[in-house]
Amino acid sequence: MPLFIKNYPSLLTFLVLDFEDQFHYVKKNEVHLWETEELELFEIAKENIRKEEIEIKQYNFEDRYDVFALFSGDFSASYTLLIEQEIDS
Repeated sequence: MPLFIKNYPSLLTFLVLDFEDQFHYVKKNEVHLWETEELELFEIAKENIRKEEIEIKQYNFEDRYDVFALFSGDFSASYTLLIEQEIDS
């Protein structure tokens, strides 16, 4: 079974290795290869996402809501896990 955590209601986040020509879903029985805990692997993955180039544009909708658009060929969806921390910093 692939390794996952629940970040948002009804959304599962999977840990995936991104090779040049394929993705590899990390399975629970492979976690021991990194000699660390499952949640630590997700934290490491989030730190790696921070290193990717992602363009963020902020818009104000109806003078009431901040709307953020994320532009990246591969990492926009993953980056949403970091958006709250990045905007506050």
